[in-house]
Amino acid sequence: MKKFWCLIWMILASMSCQSPPASFQKLNVEAWLAAHPEADAAMAEDEVWQSPACDSRLRKVDGEIPLHLHQDREEWVLLLEGSGTFWIGPSGGGLASAGEVESMELKPGDWLLIPRRTLHGFRGRAAVMSNYSPPMPSSPDRIFAVEKWASRLPDSSESSK
Repeated sequence: MKKFWCLIWMILASMSCQSPPASFQKLNVEAWLAAHPEADAAMAEDEVWQSPACDSRLRKVDGEIPLHLHQDREEWVLLLEGSGTFWIGPSGGGLASAGEVESMELKPGDWLLIPRRTLHGFRGRAAVMSNYSPPMPSSPDRIFAVEKWASRLPDSSESSK
């Protein structure tokens, strides 16, 4: 039995070593925020780092990120400054009914994990750090919801977590 687990460990270790390791990178978030005082009409983005397993991006949002989902990646979002309304639907990739989309107000320090194939969106003025696993391709994999359906979103006073 010991040989079996040793073989399994060797296979897993060899698989994890097939991609090159990430290089060390450092960025001061306060300096980035100071250098990007205003967002453009929708989003100003600056990639922080990319590794074989994930990438991380700093964003300034002033307006709306329409309801969308990512087919093949999880997204973690940390609100650094500002505020806004966040919408999230059930996971699974199907378009939910308006009643299945929850709305919540976000404030600095709120951290969200958005599972793959989960409908989500944001409206507000904020700086966020988004982490994607696996990394976001050069052409983002956002699949947007239908505009007519998206216009029926609840506001944060109707449902809140």
